Amino acid sequence: KKLLARVIARTVLSGTVPSEDSPFALIPKGTAQITSDIFEINGAEKEEASAEAIRSLLSQVYLSSSTGNGKFVIIDSAESLPPTSSNILLKTLEEPRPKQHFILITSNSAKILPTIVSRCQRFHFSELSDEELLLVAKELGIILEGTPAFLAQGSAENLTTLSSH
Repeated sequence: KKLLARVIARTVLSGTVPSEDSPFALIPKGTAQITSDIFEINGAEKEEASAEAIRSLLSQVYLSSSTGNGKFVIIDSAESLPPTSSNILLKTLEEPRPKQHFILITSNSAKILPTIVSRCQRFHFSELSDEELLLVAKELGIILEGTPAFLAQGSAENLTTLSSH
């Protein structure tokens, strides 16, 4: 889900579309602030998800984008945001500025404030098969060296984590 969020953000901001031969070519490396226009937060990380951190992030999102195509905030584990942080985010989602995009990633949407969910377009994802994971690994240049794809439990993000250990 996070890899797709990154591809969507890069695609919109760059104005280019990944090719069918290389769909993951636009996936940026690293986390935190990927570019000056794409931000990532892990809702499960206490410091990243604090009310103060969310306010600080939103103040950066309000600034003009470097590309003119907008800004993206990707919030992983959105269900883990503290209530105060969720309410701050809600205020922004109620009256978003043009070209501000928020992608909330969750494994349990029931734990997100209903008023936030009502302002979101929802997409449901199923786990990737072992064959699909092997294709993702090949595209990303990940060598599994004896690590079976099933250990990733259907997740491309888990696959990248396994490959780095």
